[in-house]
Amino acid sequence: MANLRLVTIVRTAVLLAIGVWLLVRYDLAVMWQNLVILAVLIALGIAQLRIRQRRPDALWPPMVFASLDVIIFTVALLAPGNAYPDDWPWQMALRPPTFLYMFLPLALAVLTLQPLVTLWTGLMIALSWSVGTALIVAHPDTVTDLLLPGTAPSAGGWLEGYLRATYVHLDDAAVRIFVTLVVTAILALATLRARRLLFEQVEAARQRANLARYLDPTVVDQLAGRDQPLGQVRTQQLVVLFADMQGFTRTAESLPPERVIELLRGFHGRLAEAVFAHGGSIDKFMGDAQMAIFGLPEATADDAIRALRCAEAICTSLNHWNVERAKAGEPPVHVGIGLHLGEAVLGEIGGGERFEFAVIGDAVNVAARLERLTRELDTPVVVSGTIAKAVAGLDLLEHYERLPAQALRGRDGTLDVYVRTTPLDAPAPTP
Repeated sequence: MANLRLVTIVRTAVLLAIGVWLLVRYDLAVMWQNLVILAVLIALGIAQLRIRQRRPDALWPPMVFASLDVIIFTVALLAPGNAYPDDWPWQMALRPPTFLYMFLPLALAVLTLQPLVTLWTGLMIALSWSVGTALIVAHPDTVTDLLLPGTAPSAGGWLEGYLRATYVHLDDAAVRIFVTLVVTAILALATLRARRLLFEQVEAARQRANLARYLDPTVVDQLAGRDQPLGQVRTQQLVVLFADMQGFTRTAESLPPERVIELLRGFHGRLAEAVFAHGGSIDKFMGDAQMAIFGLPEATADDAIRALRCAEAICTSLNHWNVERAKAGEPPVHVGIGLHLGEAVLGEIGGGERFEFAVIGDAVNVAARLERLTRELDTPVVVSGTIAKAVAGLDLLEHYERLPAQALRGRDGTLDVYVRTTPLDAPAPTP
């Protein structure tokens, strides 16, 4: 529809330009009929736009209006006494270069990016002009290549016939039709190619928009400019954030299915907003849990800083949400967050037609175990010692307390952990 509006604007501008040209070149008393025709063509363009706005998928409107355009142009250029002085014979209508005007409907058809409309318009031009030429040739006074009475097949004889005012050069008429058909075929192919490229761009934009749902928009821009967006399978240092809604199973049992989905959307939406705001990427949703990554496509020095600030932002956002839920008589939503900086393996997994980018390894396992510790330690956030080391000296852990090294299930040894001790209280509700 945006393209059709552009076509209507271009069409109107071209027709107005023709009108100005006629007024500059000819007297208004002579050209008023053609100015009326131009006004009718402008009105037809606007009418087509209105119809297409109501029926955007219908193919017949552009074909019908293209036919009307071509017929009106043909009548305006070939009708007796319209495109030439009154004392000229009708055959002189084919002499001026007015046939070039017939390419305007064809050019406008190309702008629609519809190959069938382009083909139809070109065929209508060839047919309409052929009919008009045939009527002129059939006139009793017409002299053609085949009918040159009183002339010999010599250069002088043919020239004498050609200079007659009633002479029609059939080869010239045939060439116009032939070239029109050839140009139409070329433009139809070009329109088809442009249409395919347009749909490829639309598909790429759709895929990029989908990618932006999981990755920070700046990361998407970086990946879009690479031949191998996420590179080869590799081991990399990054920060993994695991967040899980506490008590979801018990809450979901008392809610109808649509309310469960609504709850999850509200929860994940707020988490995703915080992740993207701090330059992170969402790896996956797992029911009421979410896994985010900081350090894609390449690790940076502030990954841990952004991840820790993201965890704080998640808690603050959920506290604000709980104020709204309390006003609506709904129970609060609590989150447990585990943060760890470590090595993980990055690469594609899957087979056949289905692949998925995956982040696996020790960093992921540790972050998941730290998230589970939030229930045992009664805290919203647990971060590992590697995170604490990465943010040392920045006062980001002033509300955190270091606990004795903890043993994590399924992992040898112990790990230093820090837990948030000061609650993130939401502001008091506005009266």
